[in-house]
Amino acid sequence: MVLDLPGKLFGQEDVREIVGEADTDLNTAHRTSAGTDHANVVTNTSGVATNVTAIALNTTHKGSDGSDHSKVSANETATALNTTHRSSAGTDHANVGSNNTHRTGNGSDHADVATNTAKAGNATHTGEVTGSAALTVADNVLDEANLKLNAATNGYVLTAQSGESGGLKWEAPVASGVTVPIGAVIAWLKSFTNTPALPGNFVECNGQVLSDGDSVYNGQTIPD
Repeated sequence: MVLDLPGKLFGQEDVREIVGEADTDLNTAHRTSAGTDHANVVTNTSGVATNVTAIALNTTHKGSDGSDHSKVSANETATALNTTHRSSAGTDHANVGSNNTHRTGNGSDHADVATNTAKAGNATHTGEVTGSAALTVADNVLDEANLKLNAATNGYVLTAQSGESGGLKWEAPVASGVTVPIGAVIAWLKSFTNTPALPGNFVECNGQVLSDGDSVYNGQTIPD
């Protein structure tokens, strides 16, 4: 209320002083939007609102339907994982855990695999040696590189020598029509140009011990 006196305006407190109205205490009650009191909230001496009693925290685990998850709250032992192999029908696959039998696509056993009784035959060979079971040497294919021989010299002939590891030996040919008795000594001008190698069954005499299993003089010292 404001009194309109000529020449002066009065506020509400001024009016109270004029009319002698008593001051109204500040209402500190907390109100809801509906106008009811928040009974649990009070004002401390600093003017800060204080919660009288907090609502206890509900630690109960709830399901989506609101029921308690009692095993979580009670810390009960979890159910052990079932590792049994199951079929789509729910029956046990007993063979998965213990049966190591080799199976075909229709479920029968691969007995030959388990006992290792089946053996594959030789693959087919081609080239100088041919065949798939009993192997044979093809005709007209072996050359010097396939034979176990001493080093070859042009003009030498292949002779049978039982003392050689392969039973064969390259030797200089003996002149046709010339017969030289065993133990004969011939002149050999080896230092001359174009002098051929010693013929077969001849050795140079230089005082060495002869080492030739095919010679009657094997193990004897050749005179110089």
